[in-house]
Order: sequence, then structure tokens, then C-alpha cells
Amino acid sequence: MTMIDRGSPRESADHSPLAALGITARVRGVHRLSDGALAARMVALTGPPGSSLEAEDDLRHVAALMQQTADLDDYAIRFTRRLAAAADLPLLTVVDPSSAANLAVPLTGLSVSLEPRDFARSPRRCLDTVRVARAAGRRVCVRVGVDDLALAVLPIIEPDVVVLRSEVIAQVRDPSVARLVQEVTAHLENSAAVVLAEGVDSLDAARTALSLGAQYGTGAAFDDPASVAVVAPFPAPVAPCARHEPTGTPFAILAATHRPRRGDESLLQEMGRSLEAQATGTGAAALVVRTAGASCELGHLTARRWDGIADTTGMTTTYGVRMPLLRTTHDAQHPTGPGWNIAVVGPHVAALLAARPLPSADGDRRFEFVQTYDRATVVAATRALLREFAEAN
Repeated sequence: MTMIDRGSPRESADHSPLAALGITARVRGVHRLSDGALAARMVALTGPPGSSLEAEDDLRHVAALMQQTADLDDYAIRFTRRLAAAADLPLLTVVDPSSAANLAVPLTGLSVSLEPRDFARSPRRCLDTVRVARAAGRRVCVRVGVDDLALAVLPIIEPDVVVLRSEVIAQVRDPSVARLVQEVTAHLENSAAVVLAEGVDSLDAARTALSLGAQYGTGAAFDDPASVAVVAPFPAPVAPCARHEPTGTPFAILAATHRPRRGDESLLQEMGRSLEAQATGTGAAALVVRTAGASCELGHLTARRWDGIADTTGMTTTYGVRMPLLRTTHDAQHPTGPGWNIAVVGPHVAALLAARPLPSADGDRRFEFVQTYDRATVVAATRALLREFAEAN
């Protein structure tokens, strides 16, 4: 099926800034790379051919700057509705998290795509979007590119679809792509996610995408209808009931399965430095989350050290009494505040140390702490930490 619609997200009477962009909606095939079987159809939006807005990424970037993303998504949804009744395969339509209200639209193929930079700015809002999307039976997608923050957030979002951007295939001989593939593969070992490659424009590109771990692809290599061997429906999203995880504070989550131990502040600091070293060794694929309560105030040297880690790792969120890079919803002075926590999540490492101060009559600061390297527990506790972070300014 090939259908193209040229117009604007609104009728001509509408004066939306997007009306002048000459948007085109079209349907492209999603094919199984192993045999070319048509698995789904995807709605794509582009700007005028040959312009700086021809690529959908560029078009969405401009729409976001103009705060018109919802209009763009409305246009894609209306286009999809016209095709849905006659669709013989899943018709995938991807919308932005800022258009979350669209997730209630009764279209089975509607999915949400999370941008890692949005997650870095607003982790709590993005996690809430994931929860709403999955409750509505929607797929959650994350697009991964070369030198991208996506690697750091894959374990936390646990997307249903990992999309390899076209640049990954185009730069396959670059050493950074080999690193990226290893790290995506490490994540997928414990995931049911489907990998879809963009920019599969030739048979050689299809073979490259397969070698990178992709099962499906979109691109010019599949434009010839005669090349479609059979029809094989795209996998359905994982049911929400299959994603149950523990809730509560990080300390409570760990203490449910691990016996707390006791130690002084110097022990915690050394254990924290050890985890930080693991994070810096992982580099851009690592996510580090740290909080420090009032009983463990951050000093200048600690702040400088953590600044250095933030420059090395993919995403680092920190909260402390003297270093509010991001603030939490709790007051640090409040006994139910974030406490002392450090979590490291990467493709080859998962660790969390959570501590809370013990009452002391002599002023000697001692803590009760728990630690784990169990990936599922670390990810659940890290999500609990991130939900406490308010949006960045």
C-alpha cells in the first residue's frame, strides 16, 4: 500500500505556524530483514523534498521549537484513521510524549517515542508517560544513534522497540558503532524488545542491519512490491501485567530481600567512590543517580569530583544539600527525604548502594545500608529515585 497526503496539520482556515511547512504524510513498509516479509506499515511525516525539513527528525525538531508537536501528531493520527479500517497489518504511528493525551485515541498501532534528552530533563514525567502508554497497550520506542544518550536510559525505559537511526548503518565502519552494538546487545539479552533499523536502502544495508542485531527495517531496499516474500505481523507489545516491579524507597526495595548492615560515613564514601569508578569506566552508556540527605552534606571537593563524572557518563542526576543540580520533591532536611543513595546502571554493570542515618547521641555519624548488583532490583530502585526528581529548570 502506498498512500501520500500533502497538506498541513490543520485545515487551510487554521493559521498554525506548521501550515506553511508543506508537510507530507506517507506510509512506508516495515520489513523483516531475514526474508523481506512485510510486518507492519508506518506513518511518516516529512517536509518539502530537498529542504532542510525533509527528514522527519528535522521536522519534529522545528515543531518542538515552535511548540507545535501536538499539531504534528494530530495530523499523523488523522492520516492513520483514514487507513486503519482497511489495514491488514499493524499500522504504526509514533507520537511525542508531549502529546500524551493522544494515547487515548483508539488506534491499535499508536506508539510513543521517548527522546533521551527529554528523559534527562524530566525523568519523572517520562516515566509517567511510559506507565500511561503501557496501561493503554501502546508500544514504547527509543531511537538510538551514534554518541547518543539513549544507551544510558535503555535499561530504565525498557522500550518495546529499539530503533537504530540511519546514521548507525551509514557509519558502520566507525569504531563507535562497534561499541554501540555491543552495548545495545548487552541490554537486549534481558529484554523482549524488537530492533528496527532505519535507512535500509540496499541489500548490503539490510545485511549490515542484520549484523548489527536488527530484525526489522525500513528504507528504499523494500520499495519494490515484488520483493515482498510473505506477510508476517509485527510483534505485539508486552502486556503491562508482565512488567510488575517492587515499589517504595530504594532502601525499602533493597531491604525487602537484603539484610541491612551498619557502617560509618567514611565506609560509605569509599564504597561510593568504587561505584563511581565503575560508572566512569562504562562511559557514555552509564546512568548515574545520586542523592545525599542533610546528614551527609556534599562538600566542595565532592562536588568537583561529581562534576567530572557528569562529564564522562551518559546521564548523571544529582541531588544534595549544597549541590542541587536537580531538586527532588522532598526537602533534604525532612526525615522521609531522598536519603543517601548512589545507583549505577550500564550495559555491563548494575549496582546500587542505599543508606539511611542512625540516631546518634555522641555525634558520631553511622548509617544503616544495603547494596545489590541484581539488575532487576537496581533498575526498580533507580526508577524510584528518578521519580523523586522534579523537572529541571
